[in-house]
Amino acid sequence: MFQNYLKIAWRNVIGNKVFLFINVLVLSLGMPCCIFIFLGEKNDKAVDNFHKNSANLYTVYQTNISNA
Repeated sequence: MFQNYLKIAWRNVIGNKVFLFINVLVLSLGMPCCIFIFLGEKNDKAVDNFHKNSANLYTVYQTNISNA
């Protein structure tokens, strides 16, 4: 049974080389993008979690505008 599935899959790979290339290309580009997005969000959420009362910490941003 499993051998038949492998035969069918192999015939589809041989017959549809363009679609195989497109699928592999999209998968190889999509996976790193998802990993980078996940790691970026994880880094943003993990700021100052080592403090005792990390739920009460806030981040303050300041913008300086100068006429230089």
